[in-house]
Amino acid sequence: MRLPVGFAKPETPADIWWFPVEPLVTLAKQKFIVATPLANSKYYRGTVKELFSDGDYGITIEGSIIDISPANYGEKDERNINKLKDFLDYNRSLLIYCDLTTDFGISHIAIQQIPRLQMQGNRLDYIVQGLSDQIFELLN
Repeated sequence: MRLPVGFAKPETPADIWWFPVEPLVTLAKQKFIVATPLANSKYYRGTVKELFSDGDYGITIEGSIIDISPANYGEKDERNINKLKDFLDYNRSLLIYCDLTTDFGISHIAIQQIPRLQMQGNRLDYIVQGLSDQIFELLN
């Protein structure tokens, strides 16, 4: 789904950077299940599923950055490329603003990998992959 997506650092939540061209956002989820095989049973086969646990959501953001302002349409967008780089280099979870992630209760993303950053002329194509995250308050 192509949607507006914004990132912000937790220490400056009001300073939201919106991706300049709406990227494609994909969610995936894995559940963790302990499966115990049934031994020596002639009436049952397979496994007993137990200890169900929710995993994180995988979040993929895929798109392009190119200047879409009327004055510079189609030019290389250095400012937004530098903003994206700043967020990709940040080593903590980011706040994510996107209708799809909000609908699934996701407010933070931990960027896990960037499998593609590729310049094609004046356009930067990117893929950003991360995991949903939540802030835990640890007791001392």
